[in-house]
Amino acid sequence: MLRFAWLILFNFYPKIWNVTHLFYRIILLIRKVEELYEKYDRLFQVKL
Repeated sequence: MLRFAWLILFNFYPKIWNVTHLFYRIILLIRKVEELYEKYDRLFQVKL
């Protein structure tokens, strides 16, 4: 049973890690875009 569970973990863990890593990168990208948007929004508010 333990060997079977270890086999499943060993086979699926890299895929799960890739998916979580992908989500993490997407979240970081969204946060950076939001920061840039806020900066540009402030610049436009100052100009107007």
